Amino acid sequence: GPGSIVDRTAHLVDTVVWNGAHIGKGATLRRCIIADGVQILSGASFQNCAIIQKDGRLDVTDIG
Repeated sequence: GPGSIVDRTAHLVDTVVWNGAHIGKGATLRRCIIADGVQILSGASFQNCAIIQKDGRLDVTDIG
């Protein structure tokens, strides 16, 4: 999405990134939905989930 930053070393497969998100170095996301403004830390790995940022913490929901 507009305003999002995805580090060039991140690996995204079948993943949707909404507005203003930041995906850190070496992060791996497979079949994920990353909501507006979410910050994925360097080296993080997620799959089959939707992620929102709530009160400064990630809220991860399995979408199997």
